[in-house]
Amino acid sequence: MPVKKLCLCIFWGWFIFSHVSAQLIEIKTIPIASDNQFRFQPSFRSGMANVSITLDDPMLDLFMNPAHGLNLSGYHFYISPTIYGSDEETYGARTLPLTFTGKSGNWFGAISAAVQDMKFDKQTFFPPNEPFIDAIPVPAPRMLQNDVKNHFLHGSLGYVLTEGITAIGLAATYADLNGVSGVDMLYSQSDAVEQSGSITGFRAGVIHSFATERFIETILLFEKSKIRHDVFYTDWIFNEEMGYSLPYQRIEKNLDYTDIWGIHVGYQQPLAGTDWHIGGIITINRKDHPKIPNYELMNIPRDPGNSWAYNIGLGLSRSQNGADFGLELIYEPIWSHTWALAAEPVEKQFGGIIPVGDRTVDNTFDFSNYILRVGISRLHIPVGFQMGLEFHTYNYRLKQLDYIRSTGRIQNEDWTEWTLTWGLIIDAEDFQICYYGRRQSGVGIPGVNTGSWRTDAANAVRDFLVAPSGELTLSEQPVTTHQIILSIPLTD
Repeated sequence: MPVKKLCLCIFWGWFIFSHVSAQLIEIKTIPIASDNQFRFQPSFRSGMANVSITLDDPMLDLFMNPAHGLNLSGYHFYISPTIYGSDEETYGARTLPLTFTGKSGNWFGAISAAVQDMKFDKQTFFPPNEPFIDAIPVPAPRMLQNDVKNHFLHGSLGYVLTEGITAIGLAATYADLNGVSGVDMLYSQSDAVEQSGSITGFRAGVIHSFATERFIETILLFEKSKIRHDVFYTDWIFNEEMGYSLPYQRIEKNLDYTDIWGIHVGYQQPLAGTDWHIGGIITINRKDHPKIPNYELMNIPRDPGNSWAYNIGLGLSRSQNGADFGLELIYEPIWSHTWALAAEPVEKQFGGIIPVGDRTVDNTFDFSNYILRVGISRLHIPVGFQMGLEFHTYNYRLKQLDYIRSTGRIQNEDWTEWTLTWGLIIDAEDFQICYYGRRQSGVGIPGVNTGSWRTDAANAVRDFLVAPSGELTLSEQPVTTHQIILSIPLTD
């Protein structure tokens, strides 16, 4: 997968709790697993590759659209412990969410809280072939804790305007983040990365049902992420008086800010005279990236940018005698624009000066991505099973103008990630317990190759704008997720 000079990576395109398909659109140009950390809310369709366009999800729908309590009945409590990790145990997390949903009269809502323990494989180290003299008091690198905690809170409230026909809802989400999977991989030469920040999201939803089981839904959303990266380095500086190099710690502070506005519309209806349903979705995201970290893979530091991302999807499903089948295809056209601004006057290679604040580099990315999902489910009380498969193909073209060197170039990239899912369901009289698994391949640890040398990001994520300084490489590490969901109805 050749990447010559520059590559944009935007992979925070998920909403904290809405990990199914299309409401916030994931954009990325490197094959790194970016959403497993946030796949922990209860979902009845997890084992079916999360097919969702024409199949209802009685557990997750209320988190996707706060108006989905239209047909909710009674009160439910969910506990859904989730664990994921890479095969090489480079990264992973354990999450414990608790969720409560309920409806009383025309009012309905949900509240959910989760605690997450994350593991990072980053270790403080000293470069090889350099002496370290214990007897000499020099500034030592700081050893950071490899395990950190994240906290999540979600709440929604809705009202039924017309029983069984129309409902509206509002929702808010807050995440206190001290670690995001994948960030440390993008600072390949650092000793450790200390993260801190938050993500705040709001959404409003409307759902309306017509006759003959047709319905349409609309969702408006906004999300703001503000993350800080404190990156610790050890610099070896030669001391002329002592005659050898001594280690000194350096801390680099980076900011990662993104604002997202979005609208999502979904529609489904039955096919007359059959057990089949058909539906479609249209999603629009506008993303602004005012602050971008200076990742080591980049050759252009702190360039701002913006993106327009779209999802256009079609779905087909059939439900009969306790068996469900779902199939959906989603097309993702995306346009991203990034640039670098001169922090000080820059001399052009062939004469002239670029003044402070003018652009030194201009990049445009045209994406044409596809998602194919297929899933089956069979529930024969008290036992059921699920299977699913997802293919996600990424394609993009980069056009770059370098105003310093007065050059331009075009670069094309593509790869495919595929995910196998499975599930087992036990439906008892007073509770339901589900186990779901998910294995994602075609992802791993990114690096750059400049011909004679190579740097792996692990050895040496909301929207990350990564501009590698050489050919992109990948050390593949498939990711496996396990989840157990206990669903307890609190009323008959």
